[in-house]
Amino acid sequence: MTPAMAFDRKRAEGALVDVLEGLVGDRIAGMGFRLLDGVIATACHCLPRLQGKVVLPDPDAPGAPPVTVRLRHPATGEVALAALVAADPCSDFALLRALPESVPVPPGAGASFAGIVAGLERLPLARSPLAEQRVSFCTHERRWVEGLARGASITVWDDASRIRRGTSGAPVFDQDGRVVGLVGSNDVRLPSATMCLLAERLPAWALREAAELSERGA
Repeated sequence: MTPAMAFDRKRAEGALVDVLEGLVGDRIAGMGFRLLDGVIATACHCLPRLQGKVVLPDPDAPGAPPVTVRLRHPATGEVALAALVAADPCSDFALLRALPESVPVPPGAGASFAGIVAGLERLPLARSPLAEQRVSFCTHERRWVEGLARGASITVWDDASRIRRGTSGAPVFDQDGRVVGLVGSNDVRLPSATMCLLAERLPAWALREAAELSERGA
């Protein structure tokens, strides 16, 4: 039996953004959500790719150009640019922030990152489930999927075709509407998906960076 949701789904949807592929086009690579003021969380494997591999910044290369990510507000269609701040491929987690104004903006990506983020809800976080827990998440098609979280995996209660490409990075909610993780990879042939456990996997340095960005008003 499908459980009754204990939170406002429409409000939760207001925290979501689409992560787009490359610097042109409307193809969705995944989803993201507001983690802190001026900071968006997403799945690491949704970042731009080069020859099939995710491109991450080289911390030992001073002056290297930022890894650029395009975000789209699903309600308004506005597109803005963000830069990768931190990425942890092992936990499939990444943080994004606004790009400096000096970075060239491709055609059609004229909205400000700050403007998009200002219009989003900040989602409350909760400890990731250690035992079985009912959870739900919203796909990029704005359809809600419910299931059972066991550690770092989610088994859904509907057919697997509802977890389609583009839902990676979506926040996973507990029954109280708090985020316990984000959707990782999934096999469309199976009624399951992986989950990045925020409480257990989120690196402390990434949280510190997010807090510093928030304090600077990025």
